[in-house]
Amino acid sequence: MAEDSGGGGGPSWAFGSRYNGLDIDQQELEWTTKESSRGNNGKKRTANRLTQKEIQFTKLMKVDSYNGPRFLTLKRTDQDETMKMVSPFFIRKAMNNITPNITIVRTKDGGLLLKTVDRQQAEKLKKQKVFGGIINIEISEHPTLNSSRGTIFCPDLKMHTDEEILDELSSQHVTDVKRVQRRNKKGDFEDSGVFILTFDLGHLPNSIDAGFHCCKIKQYIPPPLRCMNSTAGSKPSNQQHSDEFYEDLR
Repeated sequence: MAEDSGGGGGPSWAFGSRYNGLDIDQQELEWTTKESSRGNNGKKRTANRLTQKEIQFTKLMKVDSYNGPRFLTLKRTDQDETMKMVSPFFIRKAMNNITPNITIVRTKDGGLLLKTVDRQQAEKLKKQKVFGGIINIEISEHPTLNSSRGTIFCPDLKMHTDEEILDELSSQHVTDVKRVQRRNKKGDFEDSGVFILTFDLGHLPNSIDAGFHCCKIKQYIPPPLRCMNSTAGSKPSNQQHSDEFYEDLR
């Protein structure tokens, strides 16, 4: 006896479904495969989006590090003349006539410390020889505020000299390379694979390309200064100084 195929009273498998000819196990296997493929595709798309965001962020960090603010020093070239007695209103108006948005701070030696927005402003200011039309000046790069130092660990670079490494990394704003050595068990010095890099940038980049190596950069922390008299002997430095003081009195 044929079962009713019309209306809503018949079973679900009687309406021409594509799963009519499949067993229950085969149906479950096909459904599971579809769901897993959808989930994997979603994960791949999310991973691709995250990777693209990380790449864009890294590029922006490199651009900002290179085109970031620069620090300059302004000094008068007239003999025995400084900027101490120059009015701050005059300084601000004269600076705005050259370029706006410059941060100005007076220094103890009578000069001015300038902070620019980017390198373009710094290059424009360094060309100025007269300030406000009446004051002869000289503007130059600050010796320390425009550089940064970081360390990388790359044992594969031990085969090269510091000059060769500097020549290869100079295109990435590296101005100096210094390798770190350590003592081995025999007491001899050997390369540790750590290199101290000096950059012509106000902020350290996240990484640097050394050939096919992508080396992560860490901030360089110099060792603390020590008194050789206090570390070489058994007495503290203040005790040694006091002994010398009393010997002079005798």
